[in-house]
Amino acid sequence: MAFVPDDQVRIDGKRLCGAAPGKVKPLLVAAHDSADRALGQVMALDNDENAAARHLIDNLEVEMALISVDALHCCIETAQAILDRGFDYLLCCKGNRPELYAQVDALPWASLDNAWETRDSGHGRDETRTIKILAVGGAVRIDFPGAVQVARVRRWRHDRRTGQVSHETVYDLTSRDFRALRPAEFTAAVRSHWGIEAWHWLRDMVFGEDASILRSGFAPQNLASLRNLTTTVLKAIGGQGVTALRDRIANHPYTLPLETLGLAAIEQTFQPRRLC
Repeated sequence: MAFVPDDQVRIDGKRLCGAAPGKVKPLLVAAHDSADRALGQVMALDNDENAAARHLIDNLEVEMALISVDALHCCIETAQAILDRGFDYLLCCKGNRPELYAQVDALPWASLDNAWETRDSGHGRDETRTIKILAVGGAVRIDFPGAVQVARVRRWRHDRRTGQVSHETVYDLTSRDFRALRPAEFTAAVRSHWGIEAWHWLRDMVFGEDASILRSGFAPQNLASLRNLTTTVLKAIGGQGVTALRDRIANHPYTLPLETLGLAAIEQTFQPRRLC
């Protein structure tokens, strides 16, 4: 069984699609830890998601962290910002960084056996993932600050309904060495990063973020922060699931919010309405 590093912090951006019609939608960048809690969120000024992510990293209140971000953030500036804070990075490298991609793609992958392989089934499809890992050093050279391991992750997906098979190859770089991030943990960390998409789904489908047309001042950003806080609290409670807990609290709006936060225990009573 693969275990996700308990200090992993996942960073990703999300647009508020219902706000500011006809204009550029506000873009928020958030950080979530391995316990699925929101650690912080900032607005991307001038829609610069990379700068927003670096600002968020600079202000994270954690001692140690493996910072994982998607391919948009695979750049020297972000990697260096992570290293400067004393953190480690896990960066996804795709074709949007052609020079770096060409370097890692040219490494001697064919001479390696798979370091780890997983097979999963669900949602009408079968998925196989393999990972090969190279330690950087000696003959293995990459012109990128702090990189000590690079992995090639290959995914095959088989849609059982249509029979269609798709294939994808991506590369991941990390500044954490093999003693602290072994193949099973490396694979789990790569997969765990995309768990942040579940937060986007909750905010949109459970709390109606994309449907919200509120657009005055900083109200959209403030409400997005409240949705993060609410989701963090409900996930910490556990048991019934976020949607069920939301509905239960909504049915007792004068008592359960305070009880849920441990601030008060209030007995709700109703008085019959006098008609005369």
